[in-house]
Amino acid sequence: GGPLVNTGFEQVRGADHYFIGEAEHGLAQFVADWSAGCARRAYGHVTDEKKAARIRAHFAGDVSLIVGERPALAQTTVPRFDLLDHRRYGSMAVQISRGCPVGCEFCDIWTQYGRKPRLKGVSRLLAELDAIRAVGFEGALFVVDDNFIGNKKAVIGEVLPALVQWQRTYGYPFRLYTEATISMADDDELLALMHEAGFDMVFVGIETPHEASLVETHKILNTDFRAHNTPAKLLAQIEKIQSAGMEICTGLIVGFDNEPADIDRIMADFIREARIPLAMAGLLNALPETELEARLAREGRLRAKSVGNNTHAFEMNFES
Repeated sequence: GGPLVNTGFEQVRGADHYFIGEAEHGLAQFVADWSAGCARRAYGHVTDEKKAARIRAHFAGDVSLIVGERPALAQTTVPRFDLLDHRRYGSMAVQISRGCPVGCEFCDIWTQYGRKPRLKGVSRLLAELDAIRAVGFEGALFVVDDNFIGNKKAVIGEVLPALVQWQRTYGYPFRLYTEATISMADDDELLALMHEAGFDMVFVGIETPHEASLVETHKILNTDFRAHNTPAKLLAQIEKIQSAGMEICTGLIVGFDNEPADIDRIMADFIREARIPLAMAGLLNALPETELEARLAREGRLRAKSVGNNTHAFEMNFES
């Protein structure tokens, strides 16, 4: 199971059983069938019949699928953190929401988990924090949401106030870090609450300081399109987040159609000027079931299915 299997199950060979989609729908059935010795080849959840038909055909009908709406995160159970030897972990993790409203062309997060973020609920989040604290773990805690501020209203009005109160009550046992869009810099209340809750690092998908490439990939929120001064805007936003007590790490992408030939120099200069200590730069790949893959296929430029390796394999899966 997992994201690679969700979209690339045809390319993943050699497993006895496959789980496709979010675990809240169908994983219990797999466990029951496996325990009874009658497990099928594939289980899971999809949101449309077209993909369901693709799965059934690939596994010759030996599947158990739920087709319909994405699960509510209230259905999740509190993980068994007590089964882990927390001394072997540098960080623990919780999830508050799934989904992202931005809709980048290259991204499979919103195509898999939706553009309307689903929140777990404050009481369930606090129960997970209690469970981690109960096993004696203190230190770094990763809020693994792909876009922590995808539902900013709920984050400011419900999630962050609860986190602040919980951290105060127990003497701030956790140093929090997460992922979010650069637009977090534009909300002073949000920055203040995140700092007060104990966030000291955030991973931001900047993608590129080149405006035409951002427009190409539908990351308009990272641009200063009217002023055509995108790098300066991004630098100011990064500095503001840093001034709020949070380290910025970032993801960057090389390979957009509209980028200039000297994008490597532009990107390196940007990283230095922004004082970003950790920048993950990778080559653009068209991931399965993304708008980018569909466009490149229409243009006859797609060479192969991507397995998501954009930092260790120096190749792209399309004609540039």
